[in-house]
Amino acid sequence: MFAHAAEANMYKADGTTMRSARIPITQDPQCVRAFRDEIALCIIDEAKRLLPNAIEFHFNTPIQKVDLDRQTAHVSTGSQVTEVRSD
Repeated sequence: MFAHAAEANMYKADGTTMRSARIPITQDPQCVRAFRDEIALCIIDEAKRLLPNAIEFHFNTPIQKVDLDRQTAHVSTGSQVTEVRSD
């Protein structure tokens, strides 16, 4: 089923490798999305591991407004709009 595997690396700010992972790749184009999901999950897991109390993930949450100067986004959470700041 798998044709080969690709090496996916995450880097520190200084350019050194923080973590490497091997992602299986197949010739079947219908499977590509599943592997993108695996890469996304790997990145999310690493972010949670590095900064467990500093990162929040908002999935299926509509963005109402973005202020690039203030580095904030306003997201809908039910009937409430919450400001999320990028630090």
